[in-house]
Amino acid sequence: MTRKRTSLVATRALRAGQLLVSGEWKELTARLVRKVRSKGDPPAAQDDPKAYARWLRRQKSRFAKEWKRADAAGAEDVRIVFVRGGAFAPEPKQSPSATLFVRAGDEVEPGAERLFAAAFARGADVVTCDHDERDAGGRLARPRFLPAWSPARLLEDPYLLPAFLVRDTLLAGFSPPIGASAEATLYAIALHVRDRVRRAEHIAVPLVHAHGPLSRAGCMDVARESGPAEIVEASGGWRARFPLPKAARASVLIPFRDQPELLDRCLDSVFAHTDPRRFDVRLLDNGSLEPRTAAIVGKWTQRANVSVLPLPGPFNFAALNNRGAGDATGSHLLLLNNDTEVLHDDWLEPLMELAAQKDVGAVGCKLLYPDRTLQHAGVWLGVAGLAAHAYAGLGEDHAGHGGELRVLRNLSAVTGACLMIERRKWRAVSGMNEKKYKVAFNDLDLCLRLEQHGWRTVYTPHVTLVHHESKSRGARVDMREERAFLTAYEDRVAHDPYVSPSFSRLVADGRWR
Repeated sequence: MTRKRTSLVATRALRAGQLLVSGEWKELTARLVRKVRSKGDPPAAQDDPKAYARWLRRQKSRFAKEWKRADAAGAEDVRIVFVRGGAFAPEPKQSPSATLFVRAGDEVEPGAERLFAAAFARGADVVTCDHDERDAGGRLARPRFLPAWSPARLLEDPYLLPAFLVRDTLLAGFSPPIGASAEATLYAIALHVRDRVRRAEHIAVPLVHAHGPLSRAGCMDVARESGPAEIVEASGGWRARFPLPKAARASVLIPFRDQPELLDRCLDSVFAHTDPRRFDVRLLDNGSLEPRTAAIVGKWTQRANVSVLPLPGPFNFAALNNRGAGDATGSHLLLLNNDTEVLHDDWLEPLMELAAQKDVGAVGCKLLYPDRTLQHAGVWLGVAGLAAHAYAGLGEDHAGHGGELRVLRNLSAVTGACLMIERRKWRAVSGMNEKKYKVAFNDLDLCLRLEQHGWRTVYTPHVTLVHHESKSRGARVDMREERAFLTAYEDRVAHDPYVSPSFSRLVADGRWR
């Protein structure tokens, strides 16, 4: 055994011993789980009725808890309406009531209305569920495991279909699109209530069995007519765009310590693909010493919209960004790692326009390793022991479960390697927590604190950068920071609403648990 290997083993043993002494059993267990070989059915098994049947049998106890929870809730008035296109008209009722909309021809699990009624009784305005598909031989396959309520995703994807429940009072003023398909009508209902939802619930049980695939025909037209965004055609679907004031401008914060080639490449890509009127750059120098670094910084600071802020001392990612944001003048702040590289034009404005939405806090984007595999497509909590980048290591064009990687979607967090936020929202939460999270978890903590103020995190696949982070570098996490994050967000780590409980908690590739 080499000296380096011996040192690594000794360090891990020492940390495990410290955890045992401190009584941090959950943390120790999480660390051990990360080393467990991936288990669960791979995503490709979704087309195999036999594999799905086996999975359903494994989930009986989990599903039983949902039914028991429903039995314990109070009964509410819920009706089922099978939608056949534009032939739907809501019926006003005096008492609290809700409607379960289902695409005509699809099958609702017997007694499923009890689960929907229970969620409605708990105060939900909208209730969604998982679903699957019955093939010609009557066998179930192709499950769709949905996340919690995702208003951002709804702008580009009618993901709630083929069934969802809505509180009847939210349907006031709704007119079904004339001559539209059942799917387009259901999508119109969802968009109509989108901005009125105060609370939503998702039932992670396949309660609806679709008879035939869902069609997106006519849904883009509905999005154009019913949605709050401008809808433009995109590869395989559509994309939501929002107006951005001409005066909007981003202050780009780039912490660095030497590594001049990385910094030079990052800045070169930013200026090559961005309107200079839209941004200024603040270089946050954390004690660089190399002459080559000074030369590179000197070259770039000759530009009017580039400045350098000397910030020597121990590395503290949160503090560096807090200082950089302190007197920034942009309407937006972009946290950007020095080892990133912009790949295309029209990247900054899409991040800014999303961050400017009244219900949005942090905005992240697609990051690729240099070999063009996914490095970041959002963060899933409670996976791989604590948190993981969704679908990391898979192909650049990987669609994700149900195509979720091709559309906007809400998540618990995104990485701080490229994170956009309005400056006023940053200030409202006092920026990053530089005392508890000097190196790690400061980005996750920021996203979750923004959410506590009513600002959701959004991931967009329409902006792509390369992140020259080494795949083999491994995690370097201070145990105190990890423990602080787990203590502060234990419930959220255990139950990330944007990660289906039907997914494995060992890997973040969408395989079934």
